[in-house]
Amino acid sequence: MRSCAVIVGLAFLLGAVSSVWAGCPGTCGSSPLYMRTAVKTKKQPPVEPELIPFSVVSAARKASYKERKRSIGKHYDVLPPVVLRPERIQWVKISATDVNRIVCSSGKITDVFYSAEKGVKVETAGHEAYLKLQVKVLPNGKVEYSTVPTEVYIVCGGNTYGFIGRPYRIPSRTIYLVNPAADATRNTELYAGDVDKAVVLILKKVFSDRIPPSWERRDPLPIKKNPLPGIRLRETARYRITGVGITVRVLTVTAKRGTRLLEKDLLRPEITVNPVAISIEKTSLHASESTRAVIIEKVPEVQS
Repeated sequence: MRSCAVIVGLAFLLGAVSSVWAGCPGTCGSSPLYMRTAVKTKKQPPVEPELIPFSVVSAARKASYKERKRSIGKHYDVLPPVVLRPERIQWVKISATDVNRIVCSSGKITDVFYSAEKGVKVETAGHEAYLKLQVKVLPNGKVEYSTVPTEVYIVCGGNTYGFIGRPYRIPSRTIYLVNPAADATRNTELYAGDVDKAVVLILKKVFSDRIPPSWERRDPLPIKKNPLPGIRLRETARYRITGVGITVRVLTVTAKRGTRLLEKDLLRPEITVNPVAISIEKTSLHASESTRAVIIEKVPEVQS
């Protein structure tokens, strides 16, 4: 009787094991994944999200609205560089919060003179210098930025450049120190000779928005009589490349209605005189769509 009970118990145990193995074919019976799924985990109580006080949300919204209202219509991310010529003093807006960069285009910077007592600090590195206005930390932890104008003189390539920096809370400014005589020689090397090569180089500079500091910026002139009825033309920039007698004009072209504009359409005496090359960024325009046109003109060099 005892042996029969043992046999029945063994049979029951083997049946239970075989049922588990059949329900999990292969080797999953010894798999760690199978063992983990078989273990019941204790449920964790749900974590309630932290609630932000309404006063904080309201203050953040007011600050965001105030900042948008202050900066509307203004572009602080890209500021035009400042171009200085020797022996001229001019007012320059500089950053009171960031490091300002000074670049000597005709050699190395050999000396810099400034008023250290006004909180100005300048470090030179070859043909570049970096100007930083020191800030004052008040006892209450607030930061006070400089508002005092300061004079700076730089000796660059044997010439002396000077400017009066007027601090503003704007991003970093770049100041180029150029020498017209050296720029004219460099421009002759770059743009004189092969006309096709010079035109490609000029167009690449304009369309990539990398205007060299050696180009003299001139005031754009209005187009008094527009010969294109379905197109609005406005000159937005004008540059003079000294040494080679070239003027580069940048026009904003806006279509009043859907149209196709070609370079030859701008070959009108009301638009350009003595053109060397004309290039349009986009020729097919929808209504109210704008594009850029670049006109390269040959002008006589005036000896001063």
